[in-house]
Parts: sequence; C-alpha cells; structure tokens
Amino acid sequence: MQERVLRRMGWMVRSMSVHDARQVMGWRYPAPYDVYNLADGDEVVEELTAGTYRAALDGDLVSGFFCTGRDAQVPGGDYSEAALDIGLGLRPDLTGRGLGGEFIADVLDWLSPAVPVRLTVAVFNQRAQRCYGALGFDITERFRAPHGEFILMRRDWAPQRG
Repeated sequence: MQERVLRRMGWMVRSMSVHDARQVMGWRYPAPYDVYNLADGDEVVEELTAGTYRAALDGDLVSGFFCTGRDAQVPGGDYSEAALDIGLGLRPDLTGRGLGGEFIADVLDWLSPAVPVRLTVAVFNQRAQRCYGALGFDITERFRAPHGEFILMRRDWAPQRG
C-alpha cells in the first residue's frame, strides 16, 4: 500500500480536489518560469481534478503537486518507449530553495514505479535539469512543442535512501 505522506517532506498526498486546484491556479511564478502559470477557468479545474493529479499538502496549503502518464506528457515528444511519465510542480515560494530533489525523490518513493521514469522539462529550466540530473536522470531527447522547446529526461528507478 502506498504511503499517504511523503516521507522526507512530511506532506500529505491526496487526489487533487477543486479547492486544491484553485490554489494551484493561483500560483504565480516570476519570469521566465511564468510559463508554468495556469489559466483560471473551469476547464483547468476539470483537468486537474479528473486526471492523475495529486496534491501534496503542508497543513491546508498545497505545497506541490504531481501527475503521471498522459497528464505528464507534452505534445511533440516521443513517449513510445516504456516508462512512467511524471510531471510535478512546487509552490512558487518554495522553488529555488533546494527542495526539488527531496520532493521528486519522495514522489518516486510514493509511486514505487516498476519501470523507468521519464520527466519532460522545458529547455530553459536549467534549475530543474540540474536537480533531476543529480538524481540520475539523463537527457534522452530534445523536441519542439507548440509552446516551447523541451527535453525528455529518463532514469531507471531505484528507491532513494536518506
């Protein structure tokens, strides 16, 4: 059975609720990360609550989220090779503080995938690339999507200890 709490961060994980989705939609990242700002609208709420999105809560606040499968893919990438696609985000005030590595390691432990793991990362997001590279992810592809250039990063999964 999967843990309900992220081991390192201590955040509770649950399926994304409407309240959680509205919190995430209110997050505002500074440039150049503002491409991650979500639009406001019922269709965004529906996407965040109907798919594989999970909220990671510190008390009543959504501090991070993650999704898997098609929800984590960007049009234009080659996702034909077997892997678990993971997408994730941290609340803007938590970014750039060295928490990303712990968060993705917690998410990997929580998911316990039996296949390699793949992340799609914006080319400009060097901060995320360094974080994922430090966890053993390697760049496998670069592609152009309608809203920018992306890379795929992949790693054979093994539990992180510590």
